[in-house]
Amino acid sequence: MTEPTRKRWGLLKIGCVSITIVVGVSLVWMLVVIGSALLGTRSESIGGRELERDVASSADEPPAAGRVVLDFTVGEFFVEAGEAGEPIRVEAHYDTTSYVLEESFEPSEQTGWVYRVTFRQTGWVKDGGLRILFGASYPRVRVYLPPDIPIALEGRFGKGGAELDLGGLWLTEIDLDLDKGALDVSIDRPLVVPVRSIRIRGQQGGLNARSLGEASPAELDVSWRMGGSVVDLRGTWQNDAEVRVRNLMGGATVFLPDGVRIEGLPGHAPLLAPAGEELPPPTLRMSTSSFMGGLDVVD
Repeated sequence: MTEPTRKRWGLLKIGCVSITIVVGVSLVWMLVVIGSALLGTRSESIGGRELERDVASSADEPPAAGRVVLDFTVGEFFVEAGEAGEPIRVEAHYDTTSYVLEESFEPSEQTGWVYRVTFRQTGWVKDGGLRILFGASYPRVRVYLPPDIPIALEGRFGKGGAELDLGGLWLTEIDLDLDKGALDVSIDRPLVVPVRSIRIRGQQGGLNARSLGEASPAELDVSWRMGGSVVDLRGTWQNDAEVRVRNLMGGATVFLPDGVRIEGLPGHAPLLAPAGEELPPPTLRMSTSSFMGGLDVVD
């Protein structure tokens, strides 16, 4: 055997051994995760915890704006409007031996205050909710936001499902990220004031964003990948807006609103609001893109 041939065989053996090691380690880790999920199912202790944070100003002062940051890793998550005058409330039900709910509150020069709520899995081995396949309970966290306080909402959701019913709230910004699962965003009635911006990102799963026009954002940016998405722009737009919708490896459907002017859609003539109105209608300047998946626009 010549020297070049021996070298090629040597490299091939190293490659095969490396692949075998990687596959073996991956299989072992998968078994460890499955074992952890089984143990967690048998030893779970379901409990509840409630948090309250009063962010209201005194009666003779205007409400102080702030930011609510939700960092939730695994579970079913809900965000909705509470009652005026009440504090921010968080209700959670979960396995207290495997998950922890934490909060922090601090003043901020930029936003007035920041209230952060974190829900995460504890322990060295994290099964990411796999235990539900073995009959374990799935964590559930519900957040109530007061409608009479200006809030910038930031949500980071890991694995599972998140439902946000934001109609009627006083939101200054909406910034949402989903890793894996399903995200449902509904704004079924106008916000207290038009929101400055809405940003929605998703890595893997499904998106259903309904009646975003009721928020009348000046900027709307939706970027979704590896899953289907529905972006419903219908609603009562009050201002002009920059709208960007992008999807990668998944189909997307965009519903256009009535009573506004649409610009920038390839293959679509600008849509005009009915004539005879004293004030010009809001203009939505659209930018859409799709790669490895279709994007349908419904007038």
